[in-house]
Parts: sequence; C-alpha cells; structure tokens
Amino acid sequence: MRAIRHVLLALVLSTPMLCHAGWQLVWSDEFNQPDGSAPDPTKWGYDIGNGGWGNAELEYYTSRTNNARIAGGQLVIEADQESYGGSSYTSARLLTKGKWSWAYGRVEARIKIPRGQGIWPAFWMLGTNIDSVGWPTCGEIDIMENIGKTSDQGTAHGTIHGPQSGGDYNGGAGVGGTFTLPAGAALADDFHIFAVEWTTNQIQWFVDTNLYFTATPARLPGGATWVFTHPQFLLLNVAVGGYWPRYPDGTTVFPQQMLVDYVRVYSYVAAAPSPIAVAIQPGAQVSWPTTAGTTWTLQSANATGANVIWNTLLGPVAGDGTTNTLFDPLWPTQHTQYQVLQVSSSTANIVVNGGFETGSGSSVSNWSTSGSQPPVRVSTSSHGGQFSMSLAVTNPASTPNGSSIDQNVAGQGGPVVVPGQTYNFSFWAYQVSSGPSLVQNYKVTWLNSSGTAIGDTGWIGFSGGGGFWTQISANNLAAPANAVNASITIYGTTGNVANGYGQVLIDDVSLASGSFGQNQTNEVSPAAEAAVQISWPSTSGNSYNVQWNNNLGSSNWSNLVSAVAGNANTNTVSDVISTNQYRFYRVVQLP
Repeated sequence: MRAIRHVLLALVLSTPMLCHAGWQLVWSDEFNQPDGSAPDPTKWGYDIGNGGWGNAELEYYTSRTNNARIAGGQLVIEADQESYGGSSYTSARLLTKGKWSWAYGRVEARIKIPRGQGIWPAFWMLGTNIDSVGWPTCGEIDIMENIGKTSDQGTAHGTIHGPQSGGDYNGGAGVGGTFTLPAGAALADDFHIFAVEWTTNQIQWFVDTNLYFTATPARLPGGATWVFTHPQFLLLNVAVGGYWPRYPDGTTVFPQQMLVDYVRVYSYVAAAPSPIAVAIQPGAQVSWPTTAGTTWTLQSANATGANVIWNTLLGPVAGDGTTNTLFDPLWPTQHTQYQVLQVSSSTANIVVNGGFETGSGSSVSNWSTSGSQPPVRVSTSSHGGQFSMSLAVTNPASTPNGSSIDQNVAGQGGPVVVPGQTYNFSFWAYQVSSGPSLVQNYKVTWLNSSGTAIGDTGWIGFSGGGGFWTQISANNLAAPANAVNASITIYGTTGNVANGYGQVLIDDVSLASGSFGQNQTNEVSPAAEAAVQISWPSTSGNSYNVQWNNNLGSSNWSNLVSAVAGNANTNTVSDVISTNQYRFYRVVQLP
C-alpha cells in the first residue's frame, strides 16, 4: 500500500491555428512586363507555322510581338489579315509546354475574347505526353472556346477530348457543355473568368462563378478511356477559320484581339479541422503488473494508513502477463490509496456471449432483447472487445419506454448452476446520458429444472460511470437448493415523466462461481501517478492526434498519441504528469 502525494496541475484548452479550405495559388502570369514586350519566355513558348493545325485553320502562327505582346498589364493575342508565310492571316498560339505543367488543380484566366465570323479564341490544355502517345490519347481539356459568329458570341464551350475505340470521344465532338450569358450579352463585351477545377475523376467548368458542366468517367461514352490523370500544359490562341467556326466573311473585322488579364493555377488545400472541445479531468493513472494464470482485484481506500476500508474498483480480472492501467478521476479527494490483491482463480464465466462479440450488425446472439425501445449491439465504445449493448430510452409522450436484455444461461448452452455454490455477478456500464425519471436495474434469478424461479437478488439499481466504464457487481450470491440454472436481466426505463431519457452501454456480463475475497494472497502496491484524462467528442471514421505543449507561445506541439480512431462517442486518453509540470492540450482531427 502507498499514499499518493498531491500534485498541482495547470491545464489550458488550446486549439490549433486553422487555415481555410480552398485553392492555393501555385503559379500565375499577371503580364506586368513593359508595354510592347514579348510574353515571359520562362513561362511561355510558341507554336509557329501554318498548315491548318488539324482543323483546316487559315492563320500563320508567329512569335512576333505584332501577334503576341504585353500592353497595359495584359497579354494581347492579335489576329491580323495580312500575307505572311503563304497564309492570308497571322495570329499567335502560346503554350507552357516544356516549361510548366500540372496534374489537378484550378486553372483560370480572366479574358476578354474577340468576336466575328471565323474567329476562334481558345484557352485550353494538352497532356505532356502528346509527343509519345499522340492526340487524343494525351487528353485535351478545353477550358474556353468560342466560335465568333453572331449566334455564338454569348456562349462559352467547355470540352474534354480523349480516346474512344481508336478515335476521339463521340467522333471528334468531345464530351462537354456550354454556358450562355443572359439577355443576349456577348462575351466580347467585357472580361470574364474562365476556369476548370480538375480533381481526381472529375473536371468542372466555370464562367465567372457559374458552374455549368461536370465531366467524370461515368459520363464518357462506351469504349472511352478517362486519361486525365497526368500533367497537362496550357495553351492560349486565336485561330482564324476552321471546320467548326467556318471562315471569315465580309462581316469579319480585322484586327481581332484577345486580351488576357491574368492566368492563374491553384492547388487545393484541405480545410484544417474545426476546433474540438477538449475536456481535461485530473486524477491518477494506476498501473500494476499481472501474471498469466492468476486473477487480480484492484481496490481503493479513502484514507491513508493500515486500518482502512477497501472498496473494489476493478476485478476480479484475469492476469495476462502485461501491465494493467486504470485512470481514476476520484484521486486524491475520495480515493487516497490503492492495493491490488491476487485472488484465487474462479470457474469460467457461465454467461454465454457476455461480451456481446457474437452477433450480426446490431443484433446479438444468445440474448433476448425486449421493450418498446429494444437494446442494440454497438461498436461505438466497449469495455473489452469490439462490441457492447446500448440500452437507450426516451419518453417524449409521458408513456414509459423500456429497454431490456435477458439471458437464460443454460438455455443458451451455458454450464448448469451448482446448488449451494457461491457466485459473483458483474457487468460493466458506461452512462452515456441520464435524464428525468431514468430507472436502471438488474436482477439474477435462480431457476430449477422446470424453469421455475426459486429465488433472486431482487431488482438492484445501478448507474454507469459518467464518461468512463464502471464495474457493477453483486458478490457472494448463493445458489439455492435445486437451482440448476440462472436468468439474468438488465433493463432501463423512463417512467412517467415527459421527455425522460437515458442511455447506458453494457459489456462483459459475468456470473462466475467462487466466494469473493477468499484465498487472497500477494498484496501488490500499484503505481499511482498524477495524471490527466483528455476526452473529446469524436466521429466514427475519423482519426485524431492528441497533442501537448508546455508553452502556448510555441507552435511546437508534440503528439501524445497519434491516429486515435473515432468511436462516434467520447474518446479518452490519459497522460501522466510530473510534479509541478505544466501542460497544454489540443486534439487535432486528421484530414
């Protein structure tokens, strides 16, 4: 036995600094060079030449500043009607190929497009592997296209192209959608932001803030392949004529200019988790070694010295050769010292499936469930194993609701009761909530060979630990003469109070023979160290890091425990604190 010295603690709740979810800028060209200069050569190159570019286009693309230059903080791509290199028109096609490319992200440009029959402005992307696999296997993302004619001047086209049965999706038409400005407005009247947000297995198109099309693998035609998983480079150009827009006519005015205010590329930054409310409970962490093949009982006393009354906190528990630990929030005010007693091994628990591990989903095997709100098997929290039983009752209409679990031990294949034998009954309870008029009871009933009740414990009320598991027990129960079987019932009810409610979790039900407290040997003094229990509400499927710091002014947080799985209830961990040590805690949900 040992007394525990009181330790002062300073505990402050802290939450991490948060960053907002969204798109983080990773690359841009704001076109801030001097007027008349060429586009930044570290960012842009040129496609040069004519030949139709696979679309029967008429222009000759050049790298001259006549066709691509900076003016007023904007990129100007100008299509001119002039004789050059065997063509009657010139223009420019800029690209980041070999310089910059990206897989996934938000890609946007603020553009004022040109207009006119046969004028074809575009902001688009191609796969960096185009030289090795060719088009359309490389994949093409058309962020914005417009074909200039009067009927199309208010419409932005967003499209993807990729391989399908040896050709392009839908025979060259691609997969895409359109957005048309309201009230007959033309895109060439003002600047607009054209963007795609490209994530795994999804591409979305926007004009300004308007989402107008989403492409996914599921939207591809039969036989098509989704190839948008590797980097692509950017292109900006103004074509003159082609199969799709057709060709300039007497209404077309030259020169035509596409003005680009900026081009920006973003990567997505996930949101930091919301602040998590952390509860700090001071107490003691009690630990003691165990030996396989023995059974241990942990006891506490509310006074120091030798002549004290010992009360059982835990046990009997089978030793497994490891060190057991228990966090006790009642230290040092109500539990002043501890001892561990080795007790004689009892017979095996005769309750069948007392830990509720056998069952299917919310249904449990070997137990009967009843009541207007029957218990269900849950995995949100358990004392041992994976499952426990939830007895949850509500009473919104002032009509009692009940929830009950029952087992006829021998009827479920358990050993017969030995008449005259002494038994210890116990189970573990976790009180999730407790509202008005909640009643929770248990009872052990002795049965004869005919199944008739010949004695019982009477109904015994109980309450689980608020936020921790508590063992409930009735020891030294003598089986009556002629008893061959036992029936166990645990139930909760709301009574006749409007809006009554309550929930308790039950686990590890045991009815084992052996007189409690006999043959106690090998008294062990457990280590009891000042500690805190950190608890927080968690969500199933999420993981959490519990972190500490001894200086709130420092950003150097250390993990106390990492990747704790959420249990959709309240998670707890404990931390041993040295004398006069100060620690601050926070819980961070992992993305």
